[in-house]
This record gives sequence, structure tokens and C-alpha cells, in this order.
Amino acid sequence: MNGKNDFSYTAFGKSILFYCVIIILCAVFALYVKSFALFAALLVLAAAMMVHAAIERTVRAKKSAEYIDSMLFMSENSDVSISQTVPIPMLSVAPDSSVCWYNEAFRKAFANAEIGRSVESVLPNMKIKELLGGEYIYRTEGGEVYKVKAATLNNALLLTFTDITEAEICKKLLEDQKNVIAVINIDNYEEAIEAAPDAVRQSLLSEIERAVTAWVREKNGIIRKLERDRYLCVFDGAALLAFTEERFAVLDCVRSAGREQKIPPTISIGIGADGGTLADNEEYAKAALDMALGRGGDQVVVRDRANFSYFGGKSKEVEKRTRVKARVMATALRGLISNSSNVMVVCHRLADADSLGACLGVVCAAQSCGKMCRVYFESCDTTVAGMLKSAEKSGTEGVFLNKQAAREYFQKDTLLVVCDTHKPSMVGGKEFLDDAKSVVLIDHHRRSEEFLRHTDLVYHEPFASSASEMITEVLQYIDPRISLNTFTAEALYAGIVIDTNNFTVKTGVRTFEAAAYLRAAGVDTIRIKRLFQESMDDYETKYRIVSEAVIYRDNIAISKADFVCEKDIVAKSAEELLEISGVAASFVVAKDRDGSSVSGRSLGDINVQMILERLGGGGHMLSGAAQQSGVSVLECEERLKEAIDEYLDSLS
Repeated sequence: MNGKNDFSYTAFGKSILFYCVIIILCAVFALYVKSFALFAALLVLAAAMMVHAAIERTVRAKKSAEYIDSMLFMSENSDVSISQTVPIPMLSVAPDSSVCWYNEAFRKAFANAEIGRSVESVLPNMKIKELLGGEYIYRTEGGEVYKVKAATLNNALLLTFTDITEAEICKKLLEDQKNVIAVINIDNYEEAIEAAPDAVRQSLLSEIERAVTAWVREKNGIIRKLERDRYLCVFDGAALLAFTEERFAVLDCVRSAGREQKIPPTISIGIGADGGTLADNEEYAKAALDMALGRGGDQVVVRDRANFSYFGGKSKEVEKRTRVKARVMATALRGLISNSSNVMVVCHRLADADSLGACLGVVCAAQSCGKMCRVYFESCDTTVAGMLKSAEKSGTEGVFLNKQAAREYFQKDTLLVVCDTHKPSMVGGKEFLDDAKSVVLIDHHRRSEEFLRHTDLVYHEPFASSASEMITEVLQYIDPRISLNTFTAEALYAGIVIDTNNFTVKTGVRTFEAAAYLRAAGVDTIRIKRLFQESMDDYETKYRIVSEAVIYRDNIAISKADFVCEKDIVAKSAEELLEISGVAASFVVAKDRDGSSVSGRSLGDINVQMILERLGGGGHMLSGAAQQSGVSVLECEERLKEAIDEYLDSLS
């Protein structure tokens, strides 16, 4: 660089003059003060090193500038550096992440620029590694936004900065003005209104409508009532951002409106945003509302082009006391069974007692319609393995197929019934799911983003205690004269017992009605008790896990088992931890053959499903599980604690 705009030469000249004065002073001082000779020599050496470093920086800067100018086709006869006159800020970074050159435009944009300083000190929060992947958006503390591009030149990085501040402002303005569509649904309209006294029924409805209307109109949105329990709202992106920051306080407002009632009302909101058209946003809103209702209600789900976002979900599912849906589903299921050549039932991998009961209930329903039905398990836990041994004595041993027999049994017009899971990735016998033309889904888990598609019938009730309870109700409408064999009745009863933890969690009126129906069908409760007896080794393992538990965040018990143990033992250990005074939720992290697994349980104040979803799992508000393939127990425990922290922080 040889033009008069070469500011680095000026800095270099000042540095040389400064160091020369220091050297002369040190030499004179050493001449007259003999005892200072060693110290003066050290000062001279340090000054020499500093001068050398300054020369190196300047030479490197000069070479960088000359190389950059040559790349920019500077004429040899020109005394003006094109790299200095170009209006775009440019910066060259040495391999040690220090600044080795910059142009005049960069100096004006970033006043603290200085050759030799680290990039982090000149550009705070700049991530060099991300630059290597392509474009990088850099935001200054003053609010300016730059699009940064990197190129490798002469073993250094040449960064160019394009100011896109105005474009970002316009983009944000456009986002704020985009229309967003929301659908509001009163979850328990019939239950809450019917339970309310006549004198306050109308005022309760008015309070709910006043709360949702004020919430929307506060942000200049519009709201229209579609049905007695559903509203359509339109507002802009800025309002959505404000609602998100306040964590959708309208949920609490509606809940508090009926806090004195026997059954307080709750609402669910599905919001569609970032669609190409209003019609797209409407479809997003409907899908988001379905997701919110499938997860138990009392929450907001926001759907955009990329993903779902969840807010709320603090309340337990509200039990529907009417059996109308069970009757409708029974009629539809009977029709699908009758129109198929045969029926196959599958469930989630590692089938448990609830899966076994639900599958055998479907077998009974199919047989009542005169159709052959078989069950395929990919794997099962120890409880189911013990129950299957008694299947031989009950005459139902031919119902269960191995993989080869299942492939021979499955036909192109076989009706496939999936029980106790709605996640395709968790279905045992995935190949049958891919090939089936007719699929029925029966599940009680709170809905997740991964949901079985292309189904002919979906019976999904998150308020139900178990899939066994749902099938028990359906059987009563499939055929009122249906006769359950003892093994099937006990399997259904065992499924309810295991999922309700002996009728203590997720237990409603209909749960006991289903249990009473099965008891009348010949269930021996003592035999059920024996089914759940544990071996001495399993009992010792469970209490070994419980004894190593620690309390986290005041009321959450966490234990880890750095050894391989069965998943049902892990689940039972988590349930046992809830017996400890002051524990609101419990988690057990255990080693398995593929990595680590987590089992969670709750008494209701903490939603373990929302925590475990952050680890790729799911389940209910009161129980759930997650799998972490290729992850150690210690790392899985740290991830669990981070998920707990995120969940609890989101509630505050």
C-alpha cells in the first residue's frame, strides 16, 4: 500500500519514533546508573521485540493489502488502493484470529479497529467457525446488522461486511404486519356448563367470552364466534410476539373466571402463522388446535411452516363423562372389520400390560364380527412375557404370531389396528404399517408432533387412563352380547391397573366403570396381584435405584442407574420415588443396550411429558419416557436437568 490514505504506515511511523526514544533513554540511563544496566538491557530487548512485532504486523498488512489489491485488479501505475476506496467494509484475519488488515470503510464502521488485536475484541460475539460455513449475520451492540462473507486469501480470511440494517428493519415490519389466524376452543364446555348452577351458568359463559374478546382486542385484533364453544380470531405478527412474551396469559384468565366452579373451564388455542396465504394460516391453525386438544387441552399451540411451539399445558386432562364417542367409534370399527379379509393388531415396541390388553380386546371385537384376528409383538416386557405363558392354558396361544408367521398372515386388504401409540417410529412391525391400506389407531397418550397419518379411523382420547379402558368401552357397543374369556378380561384389567398405578393416577368415573365391567366378566383380582409380583433380584434392583436418588430443584427426585436393567424396573423405580414426602415428580435415568433411557412420573403439578419431549420422548402429563441412543447415563442426566430447567423457567 503506497497511497496517502495508507493509515497503517502512519501508525508504524509513530511506533518507530516512540520505541527509538525509549531505547535512547534507556541507554543514557544505563550509562550513568551502573546498577540499572541489566534492567535497561531487558527494556531494550523488550522494546526491540515490540518493534519487530510492529514491523511484522505492518509487513503482513502491506502484503495483505497488496494481495487484495491484485485480486481487485489495481493498476500498477495507480497511486490509489482500490481496497481502501471500496465503500464496503473489509477485514483480513490472520490464522491466529488477529486483525492483520482492514480498509478505511471498516475503520469508519468499527471505530475500535486496530491491527494486531483479536477479532473478538474488535467484533464482540463474532463466531469465526460459523463464517466458514458461508454467510453469517452479525449484529452490533448499536443495532446495525451486517451480512458477512468470508474468503480465504493468502492463508488469511478476508471478510466483507454488507450493511443490511434497513432491510432487516423492513423485514421485521413486514413480519409484524402479517396476518395470523387463531382458533379458540372451550375444552370442557358441556362439563363446565352443566356442572355450574343455573344461576351462574350464563354469567360464566359471559366471563369466558369477555376474557377472550378483551385478550384479542387489546392487540387490535378481531374475533368472531363460530359456534357456542369456538371462536375465530385474526391479529398481526406483532400481537403474536407480544402474546408469546406474556406466555398467553389468557389461559389463566379463563381458568380463574370459573375458579369457584366445581369444574373450572379451560380453553385451547391453535394459531397458524407464516403461511403463504390466509388459507394456509387457517389450515395451520386447525392443525395446531388438533394438536392442543390431543395433548389434553388448556394450552396454546403455534404452527408455522417449520414446526410447532407449545405454551401452557398445566392442567390435567378433563374426563368426558359421555360415552357417545365410544359408541360412534364402535360402530365405525365394526364396519371396517366387516369390510376387511382379516385383522392384524400391533402396538409399540416392548409391549406392556396395557398394550396386551388392548390388542386382545381388538381380537375379541374382530371375532364377534366373524373375522380372523392375530397379534404381532416385536418385543415385550417381563410382565407380558409372564402373562403370555398363561395364554396357552386359556386357548388363545394361536392368536400371537412371530415375524415370519405375521408376514404370511398379512394380506393386501388386511385391516391393521395400532394400539397404545400414535408415533410411527415406535410401532412394532413398521413394515406392516407401511404396507397396510386400512389403518385404525387407538391410543390414549397426549399427542406429539409425530402422529400416524393416512388412517381410516382415529380413536384418540388423552383423558382416558389407558388403551385397555378405551377398548373395554368399545367392546360393550360392538356387541352387547359379547362374551369375554377370562384371559382377555384379566389382560384388559391388568392394563388399566398398570397404567393407573393401582387406580391412583389418571383415574376417572369411566375408569371404574370399565373395571367393574371386567370384574363381572370373571377377573380374579388376586391373580392380577400375582402377575405384578417381582423377583427378589428385581426388587433389590428397584430399591438400589431408589436409594441413590437426589432431590433437584426442591421437589424433583432424580436417580440414575449406570447399569443395564429392564424398562419396567426403571418405570417402577420412578413410581416408587413418588412415595417420598415432598416429591412432586421423579425421573430415573438408566443404561440400556443402545444408550440411555429415562422414565418420569408426576403427581400432577409438573408435566413430565413436556419435559421428556425435550429429550425426544413423550407420554402423559403424569408419566412418560424417553430414549437417548448413544448417550451415556451421565450425559443423559445432564440433558434431563437442562430440560427440567427449561420447563420450570417457562412457567415462571
